[in-house]
Amino acid sequence: LQAANGGALHAGTATTVNTTGAGATAVFASGAGSIIDLTAATTVATAGDGAHGLRQDGTASIRSNGGSITTSGAGSHGFTATGGTTKVFDGSAGNVLPTIVVRGAGSAMLDANGTGSQITLNNQTLDIRGAASANTWGIKSEAGGLVTINGGSTGGTGLWATGAGSRIALSGANAAGSRILLDTGAVLTTDPTGVMIGSLEGDASSAVNSSSAGGQLTLGSNNQTGNGSLIDEARFAGALNNISQLTKAGTLTQILSGTNNTVGNVNVTGGTLQFEQNGAFTTSGNYTTQAGATTKIGQGNSTLSVGGAFTQAAGSILNITLGSSPEIQADTASLGGQLVINGFADGPAP
Repeated sequence: LQAANGGALHAGTATTVNTTGAGATAVFASGAGSIIDLTAATTVATAGDGAHGLRQDGTASIRSNGGSITTSGAGSHGFTATGGTTKVFDGSAGNVLPTIVVRGAGSAMLDANGTGSQITLNNQTLDIRGAASANTWGIKSEAGGLVTINGGSTGGTGLWATGAGSRIALSGANAAGSRILLDTGAVLTTDPTGVMIGSLEGDASSAVNSSSAGGQLTLGSNNQTGNGSLIDEARFAGALNNISQLTKAGTLTQILSGTNNTVGNVNVTGGTLQFEQNGAFTTSGNYTTQAGATTKIGQGNSTLSVGGAFTQAAGSILNITLGSSPEIQADTASLGGQLVINGFADGPAP
């Protein structure tokens, strides 16, 4: 189905659209004033690489009232916004989020592609079953696109932003269990009230920015059903900006390797927080590792500079790889739990 150059198309009560072949997008609206109306009984299925379910381009409009979308090819998104278009899903008439399942590598349930292209979710919930196949995503922002999630839940689906200017914004949204991948200059923006995510990956050009000072960020939380997309030993080499409280939760390992990062306080409540940056990770306040949790420091010439108290609670683990400089500097220290030291050279027995 296609509406272009101001055309209008109104689907019947029960409409089925099936396409096969690379690039065979099922429903495509483009051109100023073009409109496609879809009912709650609309069923869309595509098979082929780059064959999207719904594509809205420029100032055209697709009015979605539910229905279902299934895509099976690589890079075949459920709903993709292109050409600077904007789409809001808030449950109102014409803005009902379909049930989406994507199965091809690199495919996302929702994709914003290109500068000015925006998708906004207001109090919506994604379903992890829609992006359960390997290398599939709930949300993708690429080539300068923006996806904003206000309230609701990501359902533990993966969130991927790639390319300079690409951004995912979380405001009051529950992203527990979600694997977040940022690359090639992409940014995750959070509100200062705090956000919980599953795992965080990013190259040196990426960043996590709280929208104002005092931001709270929790890493390692899984979703309620325990089947989120988060991964173990996720590595983030980017910047952390305006984060006053960084918490590591859950059971997995999160690796931080970005240089010159400073946060307020750090609280490791579960799993392992591992540092591998070249130089110091700095806290202006306290650093605490709780019982059952681990802090790992010293790899990659990494050090900790703690402006307040450094505390290892009873039952915690501090794992240090020795280097040429002090691994931890703190105003005060309280050391309980277990200390593991690596880096001694082998020598003859005494």
